[in-house]
Amino acid sequence: MKVDQELIKKIATLSRIELKESEIQQFIPEFQEIFDLFSKIDSLKIKQTEEEKTQNILREDKVKETNLSKEYYKGPKIK
Repeated sequence: MKVDQELIKKIATLSRIELKESEIQQFIPEFQEIFDLFSKIDSLKIKQTEEEKTQNILREDKVKETNLSKEYYKGPKIK
């Protein structure tokens, strides 16, 4: 992924932080390094043993009633 000023500005907007132009320039190589590392991690081939496969069984979802209103879960809209 190519990191540029527009990406940093978008991330800042979504994070609701204001960045100066100098800070944006500072973040470009830092974010690029982070994305490059994640790209390397994604490319790794990892084998699971049979034991590990059986340990990764997920529980069944169960619907439960709650005392919290739906308003509690609402967050501000993102542009």
